[in-house]
Amino acid sequence: MRMTVITPQTTASAGFPRGWAIVGLALASWVVVAGMWIGLSQLFGFVAAAL
Repeated sequence: MRMTVITPQTTASAGFPRGWAIVGLALASWVVVAGMWIGLSQLFGFVAAAL
């Protein structure tokens, strides 16, 4: 009897290639960093104006 091994497909997750998922996560992390940078800049401006 011939046995076949079923392996999960690792090159695509959620319907698109893994490379696009990595690019999307990297872009999302940079958006978070940019948002924190803007928030800290605003906070610094408020503190500087209060002094």
